[in-house]
Amino acid sequence: MKTSFVSILALATSLMGVMSAPTAEVSIEKRASDPVSLVTNLLASVQVYTAQINTTVATLTPTSSPAEKKAASDAIQKYIKSITAAVVKTTKQVPTKPIAARQ
Repeated sequence: MKTSFVSILALATSLMGVMSAPTAEVSIEKRASDPVSLVTNLLASVQVYTAQINTTVATLTPTSSPAEKKAASDAIQKYIKSITAAVVKTTKQVPTKPIAARQ
């Protein structure tokens, strides 16, 4: 049974604990208190990181060296940690009171 590099990478990333310490964040955020703005800003951040992941994966070929695959894996892991940190940060910023109660 053949196993692709991407499936191994996905498994390794999930096992390495993407919830560990956050890395540098993309500064696309505005100070917003309403959930729509928070989610919009989160989406923009996630799109930046997924574009970086796609760019990193696009550099790999079936003949890429183990060192190139390791470097790509490390970079992708960093981006996934950044996405996780952005989600956690946004979750903490969501107001706990319903919108109607804040008015």
